[in-house]
Amino acid sequence: MTSTPANVNRSGDQRTPLAVGGSASAVVELRNRSAFPARIVGVARSCRCFDFREDPVSLVLPAHARITRALVIRPRRSGPLHQRIDLFPDHPEQFRLAVNVRAFVKGEAK
Repeated sequence: MTSTPANVNRSGDQRTPLAVGGSASAVVELRNRSAFPARIVGVARSCRCFDFREDPVSLVLPAHARITRALVIRPRRSGPLHQRIDLFPDHPEQFRLAVNVRAFVKGEAK
């Protein structure tokens, strides 16, 4: 199982930073490359400044399938943001799927 990183910014331009107090969305792709379906049974976040739009617990990733999920990011500090969400599937070959979240956050929102 793999995931794409969530590289966050408002305009889609990597040089456009996100502001403290603002919010942005990003889409991540979750991919199950195995022959077994996997259900997400737990989640751990490195920061409360971001989350999935829909709770991923109980989400099922079919065998050999890709699905996308939206994240919402609300940064609290300026500077580089690099955080992670760990998804824990009930999968016989993999116990954790890491989703990396990256952004550059500038000062206070206007």
